[in-house]
Amino acid sequence: MGEIAKRVIVFVLSMVPVIELRGAIPVGWGFKLPLWQTLVLSIGGNILIIPFVILLFNRVLELLRKFRLTTKIANFIEERTQRKSEKVENWVFLGLMLFVAIPLPGTGAWTASMIAGLLQMKMRKAFLPIVLGVICAAVIVTLVTYGVVKIVT
Repeated sequence: MGEIAKRVIVFVLSMVPVIELRGAIPVGWGFKLPLWQTLVLSIGGNILIIPFVILLFNRVLELLRKFRLTTKIANFIEERTQRKSEKVENWVFLGLMLFVAIPLPGTGAWTASMIAGLLQMKMRKAFLPIVLGVICAAVIVTLVTYGVVKIVT
C-alpha cells in the first residue's frame, strides 16, 4: 500500500463515528507513519467533522423523522445523545472537553458535537472545548498506543 493511501486511511478513519482518532492513531502506528503525521492527520480529521455535526445534527434528526422507517433511528439517536448531554449540561466548557478527552466508548467529538447540536449551542461556545478534548484524547491514545508497545517489547 502506498504512503499516500496510508495517510488518507488514517485521516478518513478519524472522521468516522465511533472509530474517530481512537482507532486512527493505532492504525497510523501500524502503518509505521511518523508520529507527527499520525497526530496531524488524526486530530485534523477528527476536528474537521465538528462544525458539520453541530450545525446539521438537528436537521438530520428532522429529516429522519419524516420517514416511517427511520423515525425509530432518529428517536434512538436523540435519546442516547440526550442521556449523554446530562453529563455536560451544567459544566459546558469543562464538561464537553472532558467528555471528549477521556477515550471511552460512546464519547468523542461526534457525540460531543451531537450534544452541542441538540442543546442548540453556538458554534463559538462548543467548538473550542471539543477541539481541546480531541487534543487531550489524542495525547492519551498516543501514550497508550506507543507507550504500551515500548513497555511490552
